[in-house]
Amino acid sequence: HAQAPPQPHLAAGAHSAAGTSDLDARQVILRRVAMANRSLQLLVLALAVASASAQTFSTGILYWCSMAEMGANIPSGPRSIWGTFSTPAGRENTACHDSGVSSNNQMMTFSNGTTYPNNIAQGVANTPFDIAPTGCLTADNWGTDVSQCAYPGFGRDPLFITGTAGQPAPTNYPITYDAKQACNQVVATFDVPVLAAQTDIFAKMFIFKDYSDNMYVTVSLNASGFYASDTTGVPSNGQYLLPNPSLNSFPSGLMYISPNFLNGNIYTLAQYSTAQTLTSSVGQYSCWTVMIPLRTACDPTTSTFVRGIGASPSFCASRTTGASVPTVDMSNTVNLFFQTQFNVSFYATTATSCGPTPTVTRMIGTPLVDLNSGSQALVRNCAAITTRPPSPPLPPSPPPP
Repeated sequence: HAQAPPQPHLAAGAHSAAGTSDLDARQVILRRVAMANRSLQLLVLALAVASASAQTFSTGILYWCSMAEMGANIPSGPRSIWGTFSTPAGRENTACHDSGVSSNNQMMTFSNGTTYPNNIAQGVANTPFDIAPTGCLTADNWGTDVSQCAYPGFGRDPLFITGTAGQPAPTNYPITYDAKQACNQVVATFDVPVLAAQTDIFAKMFIFKDYSDNMYVTVSLNASGFYASDTTGVPSNGQYLLPNPSLNSFPSGLMYISPNFLNGNIYTLAQYSTAQTLTSSVGQYSCWTVMIPLRTACDPTTSTFVRGIGASPSFCASRTTGASVPTVDMSNTVNLFFQTQFNVSFYATTATSCGPTPTVTRMIGTPLVDLNSGSQALVRNCAAITTRPPSPPLPPSPPPP
């Protein structure tokens, strides 16, 4: 932000001995400075408006597109695109190529200062496939906001730099969380299919712990392509996102975790929900992370998690009375059973928005697994481990408003 020139300093009582001429001169100076400041503010405002009109898409969408595209010169490799496709164009991501919109071959710049690569359309030889990214904004800024989406991996250091507009910009998208900070660097990974069509993989899930025995559950949605069709039927162009709160009678997201195997379904057993754990005012997510404190977890047989509001802390609420009940320690149990279900919706994204309110939804999720056993078993009692890697530097702070 441009700083205004310093105001002239008037010493107390200066006008009483110096006469009115000096005072009048100073008042003229003050008026001129005020006018100059006003002109500067209008100029800054005009530049901001011009910048906004020239770039209507969110800063994160180009990173998403760089992972969703299938051109040979995309260095980081493609994000998975779900479904089957009837045309070569169907292999591209809808959110990056809005139908009927052309970007006129304009150069687009990532928030970290690099430019979008010249992608070649799959199946269309030697033809630049011009991107026209959507203006739809997600709570996680398309996977680039670590406060909403902690995507683990081993990326270059640092993971964030100060971006072109002063905001944190990722240097190794989609990685936003240094996996070296995970307890013993263990990250369990699962595909997240449509519950009614297990061959349709809509997302990837990562589960890891920190050294305080907090467990993180990150779900990153795959891209939706043009003319995609899943086995249950779907409209042609758009992108599946997680609405929060839910847009229908089913919960937006449910998570059940327990050291004991319990009979029942996720609707009766889940003690954590996205409605109580996700806090962004933006209503849709392409990637989200839920943190569950295993040392003070809610007991699924007796309680559900309720978020804190204002000065009131979060607590485990009794399923029968709603009153606060004691927590349980799941950080060092032999078994740790876990199951999820998420209610994603199909957004008909446009060049300027996320489109009308979605009407098509899909239930996706993971089956019941024991996170403390098998080849991806999480480490128990991480707080007792004394040898730990050094903490990474924090992302740069966003610019002041």
